[in-house]
Amino acid sequence: MLVTSRKWHVAGSVARLANALEAARPAGGPCLSVGTDIDVVLWRVPKFTFRRPDVVVYKCPDDPGRKPDASQTLAVVEVSPPGTVREDLTDKRTQYAAAAIPLCLLLLLDEKYEIIEVKEFHLDAVASEYRLHRIHQSDLELELPIRLSIPFLVLTAP
Repeated sequence: MLVTSRKWHVAGSVARLANALEAARPAGGPCLSVGTDIDVVLWRVPKFTFRRPDVVVYKCPDDPGRKPDASQTLAVVEVSPPGTVREDLTDKRTQYAAAAIPLCLLLLLDEKYEIIEVKEFHLDAVASEYRLHRIHQSDLELELPIRLSIPFLVLTAP
């Protein structure tokens, strides 16, 4: 029962973050979509590879039925409970950088599934790797691709 409760707690945080990003999209700016449970195609050659980040911000596709690929993706968010931190910080982040996705956010959770911090990584395109841009301690404040300021408590509220 506890595992299910934690799973729902994480899902709630993901949904609240996606909804906040969706609501904060610029009205007059480029068309952006925010989604959860969406596969992002990282590359097709040499082997078709995709990932499913917890939240994705991407340019509105010409074909709504097609999965976004990395070239359309502006930001990915991974919510990392203690059991997935290593994979999220190494494997996924490395693949997102290799696919040239400009922004990667990692929401690090503690054993109670509360947000400890959010690591904001920006792509260094020359090196094809992420550089730590900022560590958010109690509020997530983004400038790009969507301007947003939201307290962690709002993201984890029941």
